[in-house]
Amino acid sequence: MAASQEKNLIFLISQPRAGSTLLQLILSGHSDIATTSEPWVALHPVYALRNSGVDGVYDSKLARYALLDFLKQSGVDESFYKRQVASFLLSFYKQATEYQKKKFFLDKTPRYYQIVQELIDLFPEAKFIILFRNPLAVLNSILKTWVKDDPSLLGNYNYDLIAAPQSLLDFAKHHPDQCFKVKYEELVARPETVLKDICRFLGILYFDNMLNYSNSRYSEWKFGDRVGVHKASRPTVESLENWKKDFILPQERLFAMSYLKSLGPNLIKEMGYNYDEIESSIEVPTDLKGLISWSTIMSDIEGFSKTKQVREMIHRILSDENFWNEDTSESDKSNENSEWREIIKYAAKRFKDAKIKSLMAEREALRNSLFWKVTAPARLIVKLFKK
Repeated sequence: MAASQEKNLIFLISQPRAGSTLLQLILSGHSDIATTSEPWVALHPVYALRNSGVDGVYDSKLARYALLDFLKQSGVDESFYKRQVASFLLSFYKQATEYQKKKFFLDKTPRYYQIVQELIDLFPEAKFIILFRNPLAVLNSILKTWVKDDPSLLGNYNYDLIAAPQSLLDFAKHHPDQCFKVKYEELVARPETVLKDICRFLGILYFDNMLNYSNSRYSEWKFGDRVGVHKASRPTVESLENWKKDFILPQERLFAMSYLKSLGPNLIKEMGYNYDEIESSIEVPTDLKGLISWSTIMSDIEGFSKTKQVREMIHRILSDENFWNEDTSESDKSNENSEWREIIKYAAKRFKDAKIKSLMAEREALRNSLFWKVTAPARLIVKLFKK
C-alpha cells in the first residue's frame, strides 16, 4: 500500500463495547479486506503533538515541546512531521495487507475517536465507518465486562462514555462523503441490507457468505470482544435488549440515568435514538443513600490528578486498621470528598481481600504438598513439647 493508495485504507471507529468486533469480523470475510485485532498504532505518534490527554514518566508535555523545538531547528514544521507519520503508518498497513494478500486494510481501533480528525488530515482519501450503539447498552457492557463489582473503576472510562459520542458525531457531520454511519441495532436486525450499503460505500462487491463469520474468528486476536461475538456465527438480535434487564442494582441504575442525562436528548437524537424511550426503560432509584454520584465518579476528565491522592489514601488504609473505624461528621458525609473517601476505601478493601485470598490459596497449596505431609510427624512432636 503506497502513499498514493491510502484510498484503500478503512477505519472502523466507535465507542469501546459498541459492537465493532462483530462488524470487523463480518468485513474480514471479504476476500479483499485485511485486518488485525486492534492496531492502536496511530495513537502514540499523533499524540506526540498534543499538550494534553497523555501522561508518561518521561514528562510527555516536555517531550512535545522538545519535538516542536527539534522540528524548528531542523527547518521544518508540524506538517513535515505529519507527513512522516502518515508514511510511517502506511508502511505498517502495507506490510499487513501484503502479508494477508489482500487489497484493503481495515484498522478497527475504537479509541481512534480521540484522534479521528488527525487521521483524516493524515489520510484524506481514506474511508471511515462510524459505528454507533445505544449508549446505555454501551454503559451496560462496560459495567458487566470491565467494571464488574467495583464501581470505582467506571471513572477510568469517562472519555469513552462522555467524549466519544460527540467526537464521532462531529466528525461524521463535517466529513459526510468519507464517512458511513452504522447503528449496531440495524446491523444485527437487517444485516444483509446494512452490509450491502457498507460494501457500496467502500466500493467493493457484496458476498452473502460475509454474514457467516464463523471462519473469520482469529484465535490470536488479543483485543475486542472475545466472548459475546463468538456465541453465534451470524448477526443476531438475541441479546439486543439485554441492557434493559441488566441494570438491577440501585448504583447501576443511578449511573444509567445520570449518563443518559449527561449526554442529553439532542445528542441522543443525533446518534439516532429516542431519548424518552431509553429513559423510560430504567427505574430511577429513590434512595440515594450510600450511592456514588455520577459527577464524583466522572470528575477530572483528564484522568490523572486523582492518581496520587488515590495511591496515598489506599496506602494509608492498608497500613492503618483504625482508618476503617474512623467516623465522619454529617456535613463531611454529604460532600464529594466523602464520596471519594468511600470509593478509595472500597478499592483498598478489594485489594486487601484479594491479597488474603491469594495467601489462603498458597496455604492450601502448602498443606496439600508432599513436604507438608512428610513433615507432619515432626510438627506434631513440636506441638506436644510446647504443651
